[in-house]
Amino acid sequence: MRDNPIRKSGVCLLVLGVIVSAAVLAPSTEAAPGISVEVAARLPQALCRASAVWDDTEALVFGGTNDIDVFADIVAYNTSANDASFRGVLPDATMTSPAVWDEHDVYIFAGENSSSRQSRIFRYDPVNHVTTLMNARLPTTRIGAAAVWDGHDAYIFGGHNGTAIEARVFKYNTTTDAFSLMSARMPVGSGGTSAVWTGTDIFIFGGKTNAGASNQILKYDPQTDTMTQVDATLPSPRFHTSAVWDGENAYIFGGNNGATAIADIVRFTPATGEVKLLAEKLPGPREMTTAIWDGNAAYIFGGLSNVILPLDEIVKFSLGGGETADWSGLWIGLMIAVAAIVVVALLSVRLNRKHA
Repeated sequence: MRDNPIRKSGVCLLVLGVIVSAAVLAPSTEAAPGISVEVAARLPQALCRASAVWDDTEALVFGGTNDIDVFADIVAYNTSANDASFRGVLPDATMTSPAVWDEHDVYIFAGENSSSRQSRIFRYDPVNHVTTLMNARLPTTRIGAAAVWDGHDAYIFGGHNGTAIEARVFKYNTTTDAFSLMSARMPVGSGGTSAVWTGTDIFIFGGKTNAGASNQILKYDPQTDTMTQVDATLPSPRFHTSAVWDGENAYIFGGNNGATAIADIVRFTPATGEVKLLAEKLPGPREMTTAIWDGNAAYIFGGLSNVILPLDEIVKFSLGGGETADWSGLWIGLMIAVAAIVVVALLSVRLNRKHA
């Protein structure tokens, strides 16, 4: 019996389908987009020395200055709608006032208004848009401190009290409206630091000491009230930075190296102790920014440029995801194989009838 060319074609098609299917059985991977840095929106006005929190719904930016006037404004920024607008005003203007979110309200500590340094605390209720001046006061006036919420209390680190740079650590209980002086201290007085809470520890980055800009990274454990200096250091000394925590890494943005503003983005990984200066940069050098993490990306607000001009930029810093699978080749191979099987089956039926 002579070979049927149609049958040969069907068999070849079947073999081709099997080969293609086998070749793509393990899906290929395509790298997802990497880190991106972009100006996402603009603040209603240029500012620096503001403070910001993420209240699980939107970012709230408090006070600040344009280097001429000190603001009392509250600006709300919706990261989904990419919209920034005025939300209200504080009872008094303030700048260099660190702020924390305690899952219910925002607490804004000390700082400076248009005429003097302060020791007061404002509580802001973002649901009812009510601001309350609390009874408690810091023991001294304070500017340039860092503040972190650890899930139970607010901790305030360093800053300048009008006479000297502070090394003391204070705990503020939002329920009792009371301060406690902690036993732990920073190795030296430091202001203009930034800090993050990792879920177990607080890490404090850089700062300005009496000796100048610092590259130190400090770890504070609220459970044991201990402060240690980690072995890792920032790539170079800097102060007036801002920082966020993404669940695995801290990212430290910009700052001043003692001579000028910088555009650096530094990643610190506590689990490994690795410090990496990223290739990506902010859109331009800037210090005195404030930043939040919304669960997906970091947003860096305002700042002072290296030509001493306040900025109105809201910079979005986002991370690429993992690899994504491409199954298209597998499906093509399987479709060819199925088509080949159908063709061979039909031809077999035809030939069997012919020879019956």
